[in-house]
Parts: sequence; structure tokens; C-alpha cells
Amino acid sequence: MSFQRAVFLCLAVFVLGVPAPAHADNPTPLTIFHNHTNAVGYSLSDGRAKPFVLTSTTIWRDYKDGQHSSNTILRQAGSYFREDFTYSGSTDSFGFDGSAFWTSSDNGVLEADTGYGRPFDVTWAVVNAEGFDSGLPAELRTGSQSAYVVRIHPAGGVPADIYFDRTTWLIDQVILDPDGDSVREEYADYKAFGPIQVATTRRINDSTTTVNSVSWDATVSAADLSAPTAKSGEAVFPDSGVVSVPFDPHDGVIVDATINGVPGKFVIDTFTPGILIDPVMAQHANLVKSADDARFAFTNASYLSGLPPATIKIGGLTLQNCNIRLFSNNFDFHQQPYDGYLGLDVLGKAVTSIDFDANRITFTDPAKFIAPTDKLMLPIALDGGIPQIIAFANGSKKVYMQLGLAFQETTYFWQKFLESNPDIAYSAGGFSGYMHSFKLGPYEQNTVRVQSIRFPPGFSDETGANGIVGYGVLDAFNLILDYPNSKIYISPTKRSAP
Repeated sequence: MSFQRAVFLCLAVFVLGVPAPAHADNPTPLTIFHNHTNAVGYSLSDGRAKPFVLTSTTIWRDYKDGQHSSNTILRQAGSYFREDFTYSGSTDSFGFDGSAFWTSSDNGVLEADTGYGRPFDVTWAVVNAEGFDSGLPAELRTGSQSAYVVRIHPAGGVPADIYFDRTTWLIDQVILDPDGDSVREEYADYKAFGPIQVATTRRINDSTTTVNSVSWDATVSAADLSAPTAKSGEAVFPDSGVVSVPFDPHDGVIVDATINGVPGKFVIDTFTPGILIDPVMAQHANLVKSADDARFAFTNASYLSGLPPATIKIGGLTLQNCNIRLFSNNFDFHQQPYDGYLGLDVLGKAVTSIDFDANRITFTDPAKFIAPTDKLMLPIALDGGIPQIIAFANGSKKVYMQLGLAFQETTYFWQKFLESNPDIAYSAGGFSGYMHSFKLGPYEQNTVRVQSIRFPPGFSDETGANGIVGYGVLDAFNLILDYPNSKIYISPTKRSAP
């Protein structure tokens, strides 16, 4: 449901000196870090790290057993990096500029990861930049016959268990958030690239990444590390800067829109990081030649087939030269027969007002938007283009929630969270059922339905959030989604007002 970020890197130079004994019975984490540094030849803090450029290919199979592949270019200088991920001719980017982790969509929507997924970004950055030193809080855990296990606690990050080989001191695997919905990355096949060695095979979930090349001590400029400035998907408003259209409130916020002049029904979806269309719509709009070309992945929902640039119109709002992706869940979720999903690449370019009293949606040019004074403002954070908010369950329990307008139920929680907080739902064993109350700002709803979501081991969503607020809660409010300023404005609808 959301993007899983891991920079595919592990560097190791030939041993330049005699390492510490490889079979010490009870080494401290600092000793393990020291031996690891000797093995790889540098750490982030010792000044010996060199800028580098790494290229890799990732392969996975979809639910029809069709093979897919993507290419990644990673440029890094110290803790700064930029990663460009290209799949089917469409490129997204992710990076760190010294203070913020940023994401740029293939339509040029740039946003900082300021939400509950940032701790995952922090820990991955520490691991991938070889940030193991005396300043990193760590503890020795129960290991295996072949590896020492050190749990690190990066400031601002999630814990991670690092498996250091007892003989080579190189990393065998990393498990992020080990006590939660853990994410495991495996390292294998170290090979030499000039003066360094690289784990050329990396595995996360059901995808395998192979490193193709590494240029150590490369020329990496500030521009190479900066976010892209592409103008793809540029939004064109009328002179008024405002576009208002009706929507169908059944099964979501459904609007009429066209792709290359072909009309369809599209859901406004805060949980979609871009713009997605169904294979049938893609055929009608002549974006694929046949049904055989409409291949899409279910097992990796962020890996979505790219299509030729298109023009999208929603009333008087036009998105020109817009990159879109092919995706459908209609075969599995028959209650959502949409032609497409309009997410970040629309919502990030406009201030979007959803009026459930009038069943109208309004898109406003951010430069012409005037904040309302009669609605409650709540801050939101964005991670991978998905908005997140703080709410309260059963009166006082703070919960961190993602906003999911296209989710038909009321609320969803990760099962790990429900297992740790059995007081959330009061029926069905504490893993689903009902909350006594759910509160956004001062507005409280009673007897709110709870659904449980369980990730298979190793498939964590990496959000840090506890769950999702669905359509069944959000449609009680008139909403203004101000992504450019990280705010949401809410007011009760007439039918839900006290």
C-alpha cells in the first residue's frame, strides 16, 4: 500500500590490516562495529567514505507469474543521497538532503517525508551509509551460530537487528522494526569492484536486487543529489484558479474525468501515491495495444506498469503530459469498479475541497487558496504521498492514522497494534469489532467499526502508523485537503453535526 524504501547498498573493502580475533566469545557492540569498520574500510564518521554511484536491477513476479524488472541509480556522498527508480519508462526519486528525506513522483510532485515513516528512513540511512560507531546506541542480542546480532537504536529511527558474520564481520542481513511488522533484507554474493566489495545480491520480501556496477570515489555534484525539477503532469487551472465538479458519494468520492478524451469514473484516493488507471480504460484510451499488454503486479503494489504520457481533465482542470500507471484491483474488490484512482499527483497540485453536503469537489490553485476561518485545521504529514494524522481512540488513546478515502470501511488497524492494545476493539477477541469512540480534533464518533490488517512476516508497510481512517469516518466531515501546506480542514456535515 505504500512504498518500501531501502537503498540497495552494502560496501566492503579488502581488509587492510589484521582484524581483531573473529571468534571472540562475548564481543561488545563497539568491538563488533570496530571489526566491521576494519572489514569495510570506513564508517560514516571516520572521514574515509568516498562519493559513489551504484546501479542495480530488481526482479520480481506478479500474481500471474509474469516477470517484471526495474532499474535503480543510487548516488551518495556521505549521508546525502539520491535514488532514481525507473520502471516501464517512468521514474520516481527519493533522497536525503541533510535534514529531510524527500520523494519526487514521476509527475514532479515533491514532498518531504515528515510523518510516521520517517523513522524507517532514518534507520535505513544509518545502515546504508555505514553509520556504525560509538555514537550509535546499541546492544548485543542473542545471535546465531554464524552471526552476531546487534540491535541498534538510531536517534529518530526505528530499532534494527544487524547480523554481522562471525568470520568476515560483513553484514548478512538486517531486520528493521524487529518487534513490530518486521522488514528483512538479506545480503549475499559479495564481489570486488575495484578497491571495494559489494553484496551484489539483496533480497526484500519477494524481490531480488542485483548490483550491476559501483563507481567508488566518483564525481557526485550537488545537482546529482538534488530533487528532480521535471514539469510532467503540470496542472493548468482556468483564470479563476478554481474548478468545481459534482461527485458520486457511493463507494467513495467518484468524479467524471477523461484520459486523452475518453471518459471514465475515477475515485479520489488519498492512499494512492500517483495516478492509476484500469487496464480496460487504458485500452479505450489507446495507451496499451491489447489485453496482453495490460500486465500489472499485485504482490508489489508500488511496482506499477508505466504508460505513455497522457492528458487528464477533471472539469476545467487539466493535467498535461501526465505520467500514469496501470493497475486494477477490480477482480478482487468488486465493490470498487473504478476506471482509475486520482491520488498524490492531483492532490499535490491543488487544494482539494470535498463537500459531502453538496456532493461537490473543488480544486483550487494553491497560489489562490485562502484558508477558511470557520473550519478546524489539523496538521497532516505526508509519507510517500499518503497523508497521516493523529486521532484518539476510546477517549484518550493516541493513534497515528493514514487517511484512506477509497477504503470503504470506517477504521483499520494493523493486527500487531491491536495485539499490543487489546482495549481498542471490544469484540472478536480484541482484533476486530468496535471502538467505543474515535475522535478527530474535538469531533467524536461513537461505536466505530474496526477491521484488522495483518501483514505476512517481512511485509511491513513501513509507515510507523497504527492504521487507516476510512471513508466511513471521513464522510461525516466536509474536508479541505491542503497538501502543499500539510494541513487538513474539517467541519461536520449537516447530517452529522450535533
